[in-house]
Amino acid sequence: MSTADDGASSWRSDIALALLATLLALAVNAFAGFPELTNAGGDNDNLLRLVEIRDMLAGQGWFDLHQYRMGLEGGFVMHWSRLVDAPIAAIIIAASALTGSAALAENVAQVLWPALLFCLTVFFTARAARSFAG
Repeated sequence: MSTADDGASSWRSDIALALLATLLALAVNAFAGFPELTNAGGDNDNLLRLVEIRDMLAGQGWFDLHQYRMGLEGGFVMHWSRLVDAPIAAIIIAASALTGSAALAENVAQVLWPALLFCLTVFFTARAARSFAG
């Protein structure tokens, strides 16, 4: 087998490993009843991130990072970037088009976004380990 074939098969095996690990993690969480979702969606930061995404989807500007419902009158400016909001909002938009429900779409995003991040983390960790250790 040539070096190109070895590289292609290692990519495939790393993708398979990442997908298998992600499916296993999802299965364990599903079996446990998604405890992070039933715990009011997680911690305060997760909930506030979801509020920011809801505001953006409701028409708040990309560069308007104010949270008008928090703090004193007029709210305050959040220090978070919208770059993290964009993929989550895209998942919510796509899922709401498929499910017809904004609430269900948010639940899909709350499961799918961490799963995608986990899958990418496992994949790139496997690639790095293969690169460094051979």
